[in-house]
Amino acid sequence: MKRLITTESETILSGSELLLEAISQEERTIFMGQPSYSLIPLFDEIYKSQANTEIIHTLHEQATVHAADGFARVTGRPGVAIIPAGPGLTNAITGLATAYMDSVPLVVITAQVATSELGKDSFQEVDINGMTTSVAKHSFLVRNISEIPQMVKDAFYLAKAGRPGPIIIVLPKDKMIEKIGATTLINNSIIHKKLNNITIPDSILTHSFNEITSAKKPVLLIGGGVISSGATKYLKEFVNKTNIPVTSTLMGLSAYPSDDPLHLGMVGMHGTVAANKAIHQADLLLVLGVRFSDRVTGRINAFSPQSKKIHVEIDAAEINKIIPVDYPVVGDIKEFLYFMNENWNKEIDNVWVNKTLTWLKDSPQYNRSSSTLKPQDVIQLLSTATDGEAIVVTDVGQHQIWTAHNYTFKQSRSLLTSGGLGTMGYGLPAAIGAAASDKSRPVICISGDGGIQMNIQELLTCSKYDLPIKLVIMNNGYLGMVRQWQELFYNRRYSQVKISSPNFCSLGEAYGIKSYNASTYEDAMGVISEAFATLEPTVMEFNVKEEENVFPIVPPGGSNQEAMFEKS
Repeated sequence: MKRLITTESETILSGSELLLEAISQEERTIFMGQPSYSLIPLFDEIYKSQANTEIIHTLHEQATVHAADGFARVTGRPGVAIIPAGPGLTNAITGLATAYMDSVPLVVITAQVATSELGKDSFQEVDINGMTTSVAKHSFLVRNISEIPQMVKDAFYLAKAGRPGPIIIVLPKDKMIEKIGATTLINNSIIHKKLNNITIPDSILTHSFNEITSAKKPVLLIGGGVISSGATKYLKEFVNKTNIPVTSTLMGLSAYPSDDPLHLGMVGMHGTVAANKAIHQADLLLVLGVRFSDRVTGRINAFSPQSKKIHVEIDAAEINKIIPVDYPVVGDIKEFLYFMNENWNKEIDNVWVNKTLTWLKDSPQYNRSSSTLKPQDVIQLLSTATDGEAIVVTDVGQHQIWTAHNYTFKQSRSLLTSGGLGTMGYGLPAAIGAAASDKSRPVICISGDGGIQMNIQELLTCSKYDLPIKLVIMNNGYLGMVRQWQELFYNRRYSQVKISSPNFCSLGEAYGIKSYNASTYEDAMGVISEAFATLEPTVMEFNVKEEENVFPIVPPGGSNQEAMFEKS
């Protein structure tokens, strides 16, 4: 909506027009929106400017925010969601919490009752600020429409500044239709800003450099912060120069190529032997953009006990919160790695790295002797079919970990998953945002028969917008990860985990989407080959072994060195 505003003659704009105009000044944006009674004035302006406004209408507000989240994770730019008042906002809370936990930049525009009705328990009025304080970086309330251009600029700036996260703009209904002369606003309100990250003092950079160069058994632990900061190019250069082995959290996967010999795999509860062993034996652990969640550390007092720890993190609140570190570095990972790369002059010692390369990087082998299709096989076939170049989106559960272990990620921002909150139902709507942002790359959504039914209505969105999403459903008849815990740690007392499902192929066809089913390895090969021969949305249902487990797995309260590799 590139309307030209000049100071030569006064242009009268409504609050809705001002909002759309201000957003149009940002980088390419696709709105993920949910129309409602409370948003009619704003959607009316979108209708008038539809030739210049891209919008995807999702069917549920949780999905709306997840779709904006998917757009943001692929592009690195804030995703924009438009949310109705009242139940629209309460439905969106899960999406906001998912993005907040995983540091995803969003600008969420939510309607509110008219200003004169605030505080009167009016129809669809909720306390937006009170409800979102813990799941958003900041919330703006429009009280005067002259503030809108500045609010939008600030919202896009704050969403990315420092540790990224959701920003909310609350727009009362009366402010959508109120009008004002734009000539008095343009020079004073539209202010271009640049991200001002914290500068790391030279003394800290030099001290960190000296510790790294003197280490005999250094290990890198990379997290989602490497991707958020745009530091993947600097990371690859650093590893090439230093030959330091790389381990990753779930959120850090795709920051460094999975097939590189120095990538030892994922660390933590479901980590590889090589990754967990390297961290346990390291004398120096260089941690980049990691929160140290319990899924990463295992028992805290047993986590990398012999190492000095350098923790580089943009959010000072995350340093020393869980794992005590020797050298806290608050700042931008790019700046840190740039300094290391520019000053590195040490000859590479291969003794340590050669030792780590002898350790097992793959997940435990599974038995293919029976004719039952294994979920690991499906993931490996998908990786081969796409040469590791797809954008992969997962729901939460066993399939999430099988994907982490069996898909070869070669590009940054190619794994989208809910790490911190563990949100089932995230996958399909996030894939919608991913596909809308980049139609040049295949998008695979991998889900389970439980998770997919939490936002399955968004199949209609895939069909309506002809988004080239390949939906992969691992159907094992259970809520798989919960069932696995009940089997391993609760003496197989299966409580409420056996589930039933619709005929997913028939359902996909009902939504106008070509659908396939496979129950054997040979069938799976054929289905995947046929599905990827077209850019159309596709549903692929794989009937996999019912009680296949994810291994390794660290038992509750255990250290990462106490992982289980098979059923006892």
